[in-house]
Formats: sequence, structure tokens, C-alpha cells
Amino acid sequence: MNNTAIDFLTYSYLGVTHDQCDWEMLLANSIDRACKDATNQGAYNTRVKEYMRKKSAEQKAESKNELQDIFRELFSDKKMVYDEWHKKACSRLLEGFKGLPFEYGNAQKWVNMTSKYLYIAYSLDLLKGHEKDVLEKYMRDFHVPIDSYILEGLKYTDIDCQIESSTWSRWKDSGKYYELQDVLRKRFTRNEGTVLVWENKLWTAVAQYRKTTDKASIKETIKDLVQSSESVEVI
Repeated sequence: MNNTAIDFLTYSYLGVTHDQCDWEMLLANSIDRACKDATNQGAYNTRVKEYMRKKSAEQKAESKNELQDIFRELFSDKKMVYDEWHKKACSRLLEGFKGLPFEYGNAQKWVNMTSKYLYIAYSLDLLKGHEKDVLEKYMRDFHVPIDSYILEGLKYTDIDCQIESSTWSRWKDSGKYYELQDVLRKRFTRNEGTVLVWENKLWTAVAQYRKTTDKASIKETIKDLVQSSESVEVI
């Protein structure tokens, strides 16, 4: 692996390199980038009316700081049940954004993309010591960041889980959200240790499908990814 090339990408996206990977900086930058994913364009930003913009900007800044504390708690020595921690994180975000067009769909995307960026850093051997150990403990419980790409891919599956809306950012029902996550984790975790491996493959395949003119072959790839039911317990 060419670390110089990897460092260029990780610094561009997360502000860290193999030689300079401060945990607090990585966490803050992951949260900041995930915020953009969760609130980009029609998912949130274009729905914020003129009179809401000052409050929205202030709340984003406040919630970024609050999420750092919430993730620090997960990465502390406390024993946590991941789903309970996740519900708390989303609830805190929703409470802060009360009165703004911010729904459970936005909250889950923010929390889940932060976890995904930390997992990517782990996969690239950027995490060391305690943080690496903690991520390995919880990564099998991580959630799929639900967005239009994932929902499009799930159209080809027989998963028996009612999806509330095809517009992920408008999701309000946390119960249906957690039902879907439970199904996805049980079905697609396999032996990689986290459902995010499957999610990465599906998201990329759908992104390729949207851009290619040769849609037939990519569609078959998507179908293969979502119709497999193999699930291997990870020790």
C-alpha cells in the first residue's frame, strides 16, 4: 500500500495522515464531514427558510461539539449497548434542532456517517491503541447510513421490513428505522465483522449504476449484493 497516496486522500477527507493522526482531530473532522452528508442540499439545507438560517448555523456548531462528547462517551471505558447509545445520540440531535426541518433521517445519517469515517480510518490502519480496540468492539453493531443510494439498492431485495419513505431525510419513525437496521445487520454482516463492508459495496454499485450507460451489468451486481442471505456469526 502506498501510504503517500493514502495520506493525500485521508488528509483531504479527514485532515489526518499516518504520521499525524490525532484522535480528537480525527473525531472532530469526521463529525464535520458527516454533518455535510446529513444536511446537504435538499436533505436539509435548502429546506431551511431565511429566518431559520442563523439558528440553523448556530445549532450545527453546537451539535458538532455535543456529538464529540457523545462519541467520547462511546470510546471511554464505560460499558455501552450500542443501539441504546445510538438512540441517545439521535435524540440529542433532534432535541437541539427542534423547530428546524431536521428529522430522524438526518440524525441517523450524521451519527452513522461519523461512525463510517472512523471505520474507514481504522481500515486504513490510522487508529491505534485504545481507540482501535473500542472500534473493534462496537463495529459489528454499527448501522448502515440510510440514504437514497441504499434505498435504491434495497428495491431489489425481499427484505420484509416496511420502509417509511423513499426520501431518507424525511424519516420520522425511529421504530421502523431500528427494525430495518436489525434486519440489515443480521443478513449482511457476514464474516467481515461489520455491515459497513456490505454497505460500501452496495453504495458504490448504485453510484456506478446512476452514472454508467451500461446499466444491465451493474444492476446484476446490485441484485447479487442485496439478495444474498448468507450471515456468519463473528466471534
